[in-house]
Amino acid sequence: MKKIAIIGGGAGGIFTAANLGKMVAGKAEVVVFEKSGKLLTKVRVSGGGRCNVTHACFETREFVKNYPRGSKELKSPLSRFQAGDTMGWFEERGVSLKIEDDNRVFPVSDNSQTIIDCLKGELEKYNVQVRYNQKLNDIKKLFEGYQLQFDSGGTFNCDYLVIATGGGNAMYHYLNLSELNHEIIPPVPSLFTFKVNDPKLHDLMGQVAPYALTRIPGIKAEELGPLLITHWGFSGPAILKLSAWGAVELEQLQYRFKVMINWIGEKNEELVRQELMELKQQHPNKTLLNGIDFPLSKKLKAYIIEKSEVDGQMKLGELPKKAMNKFINTLLNDVYEVDGQTKFKEEFVTAGGVSRKELNFQTMESKLNKNVYFVGEVVDVDGITGGFNFQNAWSSAFSAATDIANKLTS
Repeated sequence: MKKIAIIGGGAGGIFTAANLGKMVAGKAEVVVFEKSGKLLTKVRVSGGGRCNVTHACFETREFVKNYPRGSKELKSPLSRFQAGDTMGWFEERGVSLKIEDDNRVFPVSDNSQTIIDCLKGELEKYNVQVRYNQKLNDIKKLFEGYQLQFDSGGTFNCDYLVIATGGGNAMYHYLNLSELNHEIIPPVPSLFTFKVNDPKLHDLMGQVAPYALTRIPGIKAEELGPLLITHWGFSGPAILKLSAWGAVELEQLQYRFKVMINWIGEKNEELVRQELMELKQQHPNKTLLNGIDFPLSKKLKAYIIEKSEVDGQMKLGELPKKAMNKFINTLLNDVYEVDGQTKFKEEFVTAGGVSRKELNFQTMESKLNKNVYFVGEVVDVDGITGGFNFQNAWSSAFSAATDIANKLTS
């Protein structure tokens, strides 16, 4: 009987195993090797413990726009297994899903354990073996197939090999792949938060600007969305997505750069000025702090006014042009010096990994090594926050499983 080895018990590896278990039942032995004592650890913490399964966007051309690296190559696996297929796969196995207002998809249970139990159930149903605490040390090419060598001293010979070891923030993470001779794009963090050394800003911990437009001068990247102020600086979807698009450039800058914030989003200066002039006429006796009607908390408005060096208690009717200009400029063009990054552990992703040009994305098979497949984050593909990285794992895993099954049944 043929043997299929899957290295890595994360989303990509387990989804490959779950599909292969059904596709090759009775024709091959499927074994998952996991370096730790647990499976699906990132699935467990994703989405605050709720698991953001995918994103409700069902047009491949639109979906791939959410990948800073790999958007072109992902068209193929996504056309074969897209977000709708993911939702159908889990729902067919008894997992009820829901689409939230921002199009993120979660289990109705709001508990990642529901997804974990579903996937583990498929492994058990189709007799997929899982071997824990098996850290891969090396891969040896044989005349036919491959021999896996583990830190424990054990070995395993296989006919098909699926690498799903996830991302790593240093080159040593990929050393055990050296025998396969693949180019490794140097890994750098993606989806991280920004450190800002500003005590007054830190006092606003927990405040949210729901429609902030963020950008980094010199980098062609900007993001609109919720911005969260933390005790160390900035977080939230607008920041995490911005970090993904600028991951390589920001690492080269050693995470020392400027970030510009438009606190109210896409409104331009002319529109804001017009709105303030109308407020002056309609409510001349209201203070600037109480009179402005932007989607910001009173505490955050007060901070922006103070940073503008304008008196928030000044009546709108008495607000001079110079003070209005200073306030508008801070509101729309606020600048902060970022001094480092912090992992956002729920969504932390690596940019970099196995070179895309050395893989056949129709099947996820290596162009250099027959019957070797790479799925998920170990490849130089990464998406923004919102379920896109999990969809990469599901789609690439399904493509690999399908190709292996086709070879075994042809």
